[in-house]
Order: sequence, then structure tokens, then C-alpha cells
Amino acid sequence: MKDFEIRAATQVDVFPCAQIEAENFSEPWSANALTDALTDTNSLFYVICVQNNAVGYYIAGNICDEINLYTIAVADEYKGKGCGKALLQHLIALSKLMSALFIGLEVRVSNERAIALYEQNGFIRNGKRPDFYKKPTEDAYLYTLYLNEEMT
Repeated sequence: MKDFEIRAATQVDVFPCAQIEAENFSEPWSANALTDALTDTNSLFYVICVQNNAVGYYIAGNICDEINLYTIAVADEYKGKGCGKALLQHLIALSKLMSALFIGLEVRVSNERAIALYEQNGFIRNGKRPDFYKKPTEDAYLYTLYLNEEMT
């Protein structure tokens, strides 16, 4: 997909991102939680826009040189068009600019599409959290992308 822009999220993006959350997750972040992420100085909240409308986003936390990807999602009509990949690659590039050591995340063991995206971008599965997710209850795989060559 060529006609998109990735930019820092603003208050006008909260409602569209809340809608995307609701269509992607059984326990979506609320609009209030998304608003909190906007004002949290440790949060990285970016949207991917088509014609200035948010069609996907990610929220990550920056804690002591470590980036934790909390949520990433794309509107159903834009899945399979490279938006998720573009968002993840944006996070990776931004994390490197911030001199982060690694990016960590959890993903449902059944989320094959996300797992493939993470593995195609160099993330390594390095653990499992039993019953991490609810609605339905499911294990989470832990993935890490090491950004510092000395850690690999």
C-alpha cells in the first residue's frame, strides 16, 4: 500500500482507534485508555492513515531502554495491504533511533497472522504465558526482537 502516512496519534484518532480495537480484540482498550496513552510520556502511540483517516495504529511503552508493544491493529478492510508491516517496521526504526535494547510483546498462540508478521521481522519466540488472555482463555507466546547486536 503506497498512499499512507504514519504519524503520532492525536485526540482525533482516539475514536477510530477504539473502533479498530473493538473489531480486532475480545478485550479492547477503551477510548479512555487510548486517551491516557496519548498523554503518557512513556507511550509511543502512532497511527497509519489513508487520506488522513486512521486505519491502524500501535501503542508501545518505553521503559528503561526497553520497548514493549502493547497493542497493534489494522481495520479489517485494510488487512493484507501492508499496513501492519509498515506499523511494525516504523516501531522497529523508532526503537533503534531511541537506542532501545529490544522490543518485547505477547501474542495469542492462535494468532497465526500476527505471529508470521513478527517472525518475518526478526522477532524470536522465547517463552509462553499460560492463560494470559481471556475471552477466550488462551496462552500467549512471548516474542523479542533484540536491537543491540551484543544481545543476540
